Formats: sequence, C-alpha cells, structure tokens
Amino acid sequence: CCDGSDEYDGKIKCPNTCWEAGKAAREKLKKKISTFQEGSAIRRQEIEHAKQAIEKEEAELSKLKKEEKLLKDVVDKLKGNLA
Repeated sequence: CCDGSDEYDGKIKCPNTCWEAGKAAREKLKKKISTFQEGSAIRRQEIEHAKQAIEKEEAELSKLKKEEKLLKDVVDKLKGNLA
C-alpha cells in the first residue's frame, strides 16, 4: 500500500491506500473465521449427539447383560432338572 511511511526521507506524498489494499484480505479472513465457527458449531453438535448415542448404547448393553445373566441362570436350572 502507499502511505509514504516506507520511504527513506518521508518526502514522498501519496494517498493512504492501505485500508483499501487490505480490504480483500480482511474479507477473506472474515469468511474463513465464519466458516471455522460454523464448522466448530456443527462439530460440537455431532460430539453431543455421539455422547448421547454412547450413553443410550451403554444402557442397552447393560440391560442385555442383565438379561443374559438371567437367561443363563434359567438354562443352568433347567440343565440341573434334567440331570
């Protein structure tokens, strides 16, 4: 950009175009930040859904293990009655 600040003796006079020159870079950065924030929000939601699914599956597994134990006990009793 041109504002004359990088000249040796500072005698060069030119309009300050730094703000305009950086506009495209700022817009690109804003878009990147927005995309990142949207992605982060989606990721947080997916993590929460996964945690809920894990809790549900663990509860189901616990229930099935208890049921398995009960059924094994029934099978053992029936085997004992046959002997």
